[in-house]
Amino acid sequence: MAAAVSTASKPPSSPWIVSRPTDLALIVGAPLLILPALFGLAEIFGALAVSAAVLVTLSTAHHLPGFLRTYGDPELFARYRFRFLVVPPLVLGVVWWLTWHQLATVLFVSLVWAIWHGLMQVYGVMRIYAAKAGEPAGLTPKLDRAMCLSGFVAVLVSGGLVQERVVAAAEGSGVFGLTALMGPTLQAVALGVFGLVFVAWVAQHVRQARSGQPVSWLKITSLLLSLGYLAVCWSLLGRNLLLGLAAFEAFHDIQYMAVAWGYNQRLVSTGKSNRMLSLLCSPNAASVALYVGVIVTYGFIAVLAMDLSRDVGIHHLGVSLVVAFAATSGLLHFYFDGFIWKVRQPKTQRDLGIEVSDEGTGYPLFSRLREGAQALLVAGPLVVLGLLAFNLDGVEVPMRGALARTFPGDGELQFQYAAALEKAGQADRAAEAYRQAAALAPDALGARVALARIEMQRGDLAAAVVELEQIVALAPERTDASLLLARLALQRGDFASVESTVAALLARPAPEVHAEAQGANLMLDSGDPGGVARSAHEAAGPDRSQYEYTRVEALSVLAEAQAARGDFAAAVETLDRARRNPAARTDPRLSARLEALRVRYGLSAREASAAP
Repeated sequence: MAAAVSTASKPPSSPWIVSRPTDLALIVGAPLLILPALFGLAEIFGALAVSAAVLVTLSTAHHLPGFLRTYGDPELFARYRFRFLVVPPLVLGVVWWLTWHQLATVLFVSLVWAIWHGLMQVYGVMRIYAAKAGEPAGLTPKLDRAMCLSGFVAVLVSGGLVQERVVAAAEGSGVFGLTALMGPTLQAVALGVFGLVFVAWVAQHVRQARSGQPVSWLKITSLLLSLGYLAVCWSLLGRNLLLGLAAFEAFHDIQYMAVAWGYNQRLVSTGKSNRMLSLLCSPNAASVALYVGVIVTYGFIAVLAMDLSRDVGIHHLGVSLVVAFAATSGLLHFYFDGFIWKVRQPKTQRDLGIEVSDEGTGYPLFSRLREGAQALLVAGPLVVLGLLAFNLDGVEVPMRGALARTFPGDGELQFQYAAALEKAGQADRAAEAYRQAAALAPDALGARVALARIEMQRGDLAAAVVELEQIVALAPERTDASLLLARLALQRGDFASVESTVAALLARPAPEVHAEAQGANLMLDSGDPGGVARSAHEAAGPDRSQYEYTRVEALSVLAEAQAARGDFAAAVETLDRARRNPAARTDPRLSARLEALRVRYGLSAREASAAP
């Protein structure tokens, strides 16, 4: 919900947006009810099922009430007809094209907009309550906005899954360096700024109350509960982080739908709606049932997109259109809400039951420029980042190199630079960068594993074996090192070592799937098309996904060793076992590698049965 500026001069008759019970349960006090409710449901149905229902279905479903207002309010539609008719197909076209070519760009833009949108909804609800209470304009609205902005930033940079998803999506779109920025220094600065803003915000409200000016306690309660709830959901829930993400999403969605329902009902009761809105938002049981059914059905678009992208693949015309539609729904939701909920507009004030201000709507030219900038903020980043991502291989090495030189003591940045060099085929420079990363962070063995991999590629098998055996001795859990040892044994024709190494890998117990791990790839936030396109297997989390991926890799090495020594029947059985693994079914590259191995050795069931 967009930001709103309070301009009312005296309190209206009702301080509530919808009604006292609705506001207390679904708008202001919703955080107090949602988190225990979700944890209770998770105990019954499981954390993954409950969180997926919220993060997939509800997050998309809550777009519809805003769209109903957009296309069901004749006065609003007449004012913004061009935007409501022309912008949607244009955005859908751009998103559909990017879905085929650079889905990571859509994910990054959507994720950033989703966070901003969540922030501005908290601010918008605050300002509605402030306007209803008759709070004065001036410094107070500015401090309200500063509280929301500094609070969200402080929580975001403090770490957690949301930060990780933002960084990963940014790098997939060619925006590097966020990892270096979001360190302890930025965290301290963000918390310091929030502390200063909080002190100023409290002081302003104390002065306001002492001078006899109205103070909205509903606004204050809403803000403090929202920011506290955000901190709990995004940062403090540890292994229950998936439920935390779902809990904040549920709060955002339910709050939005409650405000939109109250607004749309006022339009119907005053005769300001079209037939569609009147049919869905009339105060009778039939309309309520139809309204809920339509919203839930709309939410299942995201479920359909997820299922189709998993079962058919994203590069199918129909599937890509469904995924693009789900992503466009989120982007348009963010864009439309940037201007349809402006409380500075007299119409919005009247429809929300706020005393209509006589201060006007500001400078028309400035308003037009700002509205045009909002449209550019939706389409511009999609186009610019999409073009940048097309040349990702060309920009990644120089950009990561610049970051490594700027922060020469950061081992993680040196490692990322080395990985970019290796991906670009610059093995000698990559090896040197890996050595620097290993020297800066001796306990981080990833750089040493990568060095062994480069030595293998160069043909220095003896040096690679020594390095990998040292790594496995130091950290037996490093399955990547064990896999490389198995491949080295295969290259040397040491099939017994291959079998023993693979057997040890396959004997490893599966990691426990915690709520945090389950949700690592299930951040299906509002407008998160990358999340919508994730498979159910990936939703099991990075630990479990890596475990299954390692098992498939190990089985492929074993199958190749069996085929190389002529045991085709065993090789066929091993490959079939690998192909049945969820990781092989959901990772196209892994599946293609298994199929190439099958073709290379002619490992079909018919050939195996005919083999001596």
